[in-house]
Amino acid sequence: MIKIGELMSIKTLHKQGISDRQIAKLLRISRNTVTKYIETDESPQYHRTEPYRSILDGLLGEEVRRRDEGALDRKLKGASFPTMKMLGDFDFNFQPWIARW
Repeated sequence: MIKIGELMSIKTLHKQGISDRQIAKLLRISRNTVTKYIETDESPQYHRTEPYRSILDGLLGEEVRRRDEGALDRKLKGASFPTMKMLGDFDFNFQPWIARW
């Protein structure tokens, strides 16, 4: 698919009498593409697969998730814990006076 600027260049150069082959060489695109757009009056059709808002919503959600993970990692690193332990690793039978929730 060519860009609108390239299409305009093709049309302008063709009106100036420059051959399809020279236009293709100048714009570094296929001669068949040049011929196609010279012979037809149609412009390239571009389709958006998703609205921009939904794309940006997905990107924003991903960025917020990564920032939160990074913040947690920085806090754990800054706390300088000797080892990483989880609540599930705690032995409640060893200290029965601590209530389980």
